[in-house]
Amino acid sequence: MPTIEVLDDEGNDQDLQQGTLNDLLETLRSTLKVPKHFDDEDWAVGEHGATLIAWRNASNGHLKRLWDHVQKCDNFELQEHFVSIIGTTVPLAGSSAWTKPDSRSIAHNIVNSLGEPTQSQIRAVLLEWVRPAFEATASHTHINMATGSRSQRGPNAPVVYQDDDDNVWKENPGMADVILWCISSLKIQDWEVLWPLLIPPILAYMDDWQAIHRIQGIALARKLIEGAPPELLKRSGIDQLMRLSLETSLLRYGDPQSPTLFKHAMLASLELVDKTTKKDGLERHTRLFALLGDSMIGGTWSFGYREPLLIQASYDVLPNLLDALGVAFVRYLKAIVPQLVHTISSPPEMKVPPTLREAALRCLTKVVDIGASRISYWSGEIISGIAKALVQSGNADASLRQLVGAVLHVLLDKCPDTTKNHLEALKELDPTLRAAFAVDSPLLSK
Repeated sequence: MPTIEVLDDEGNDQDLQQGTLNDLLETLRSTLKVPKHFDDEDWAVGEHGATLIAWRNASNGHLKRLWDHVQKCDNFELQEHFVSIIGTTVPLAGSSAWTKPDSRSIAHNIVNSLGEPTQSQIRAVLLEWVRPAFEATASHTHINMATGSRSQRGPNAPVVYQDDDDNVWKENPGMADVILWCISSLKIQDWEVLWPLLIPPILAYMDDWQAIHRIQGIALARKLIEGAPPELLKRSGIDQLMRLSLETSLLRYGDPQSPTLFKHAMLASLELVDKTTKKDGLERHTRLFALLGDSMIGGTWSFGYREPLLIQASYDVLPNLLDALGVAFVRYLKAIVPQLVHTISSPPEMKVPPTLREAALRCLTKVVDIGASRISYWSGEIISGIAKALVQSGNADASLRQLVGAVLHVLLDKCPDTTKNHLEALKELDPTLRAAFAVDSPLLSK
C-alpha cells in the first residue's frame, strides 16, 4: 500500500458546549462510532480515504472532551454510564487502523479509570451494547440468542447466509473490540453465566461471507478458547460450534484474505483440540488427522494449488500440526514428502516464490526430525529434491543454502548411513555437486 503522509486535523472543539456526561455520550455514540469503510484493507487510498483520515484525527479531540468529563465525575455517575463509556471508548483503545497513539492513550485512561469490571457490568455491556447489533443476524444464522446454541431449521440451516441489510454489527467495525474486551475481562466464575451472550456474536463473525469478518471472529474464538474452562467448552457444545465454523474457513479459497484466514483457522483449530481433548487420546488424534488429511492435504494442497500464498500459509502452520501429532503423522508421509519436495525442486518456469521454497524446506526439517523412524525410505527423494533446488538457484542463494544445510544435518543425524549413501551416489551421477556435498562443505559442516 502506498505511503501516505497524514496531517492532523483535530478540528476545533473549543466552541462545543460541554453539558452533562449523559449529553456528551449521546453525541459521541455516533461521532466516535468507527466508520464501516475501515474494514477495507486499502481504506487510506480508497474513495473514502480523506474522510476516514479526518475522522481518525478528529477522534482524538472527542476523546479528550470525554476524558475531561470523566475526571470530574463521581464514581456513581461513572457506573451509571458504564456501558456507554465502554462501548464508545474500547474500540479506540486497541491497535486497529482507525486509532492513533494519542487516541489510544486517552482511551486507555478512560477505561482504566472505571476500575475492574464486575460480572454484572460485563453482562450489561453484552446485553445493552452488543446484543442489539446481532439480533437480526441471529434469525438468519439460526442462533438462539437466549442459549447461545444453534437451532436446526431444515436440512440447509447451517449454510444459510444472512443479508447484509440485517447485519447491524457490520456498520461498526469496532464492535469486535468491545466483544474482545468482554472476553478478556471475564474471571473464571463468570464463564458459566455469560458464555451464552458471547457465542451468538462470535459465530456471526465466524460464519460471515466476508473473509475479513471471519478472521475477526476467529481472533475472538481463540481468546474464548484460551480463557474458557475446558469442561464448559465440551459440556455446552461450544467446541462443536467452533469446530464446524473453523472447518468452513479452512476450505475457503480464491479470496485475497484466504491465506490469513487459513492460518488463523488452523491455529484456532489446534488450540481447540488441545483444550478439549485428552493427550494421546483417540478423539485428539482423530481430529488432528482430519485437520492434516482433510483440511490441508485433501483440501488446500488439492484445490488451492494455484494460490502460492495459500500454500505458503499451510506450510507456515504445518510444523504446529506435526508437533501436535508427533510421530503419528508418518501415516501421511507419502503425501507430505512429495508435496514439499515438489515445491523446492519445481522448475524456474513455475515461478515458485523464494519464500514458499524456504517455507517448504523448514517443513522438511520438521518432517525429518519428528518422522525419523520412517524417514529413511524417503531420504533419497528428499536429497534429490534438495540437489535440484541447489542447481536451479545456481548454488548462490545464501538463505536457501542455510535451510538446505539444516535438512541435511537432520537427515545425517536420523539416518546417517542411508543419507551418506544417497549423497555419494548423487555425487557420482552429477560431478558438479561434489563440492556442494563434500564432507567439509558449508552445507554439511557443523
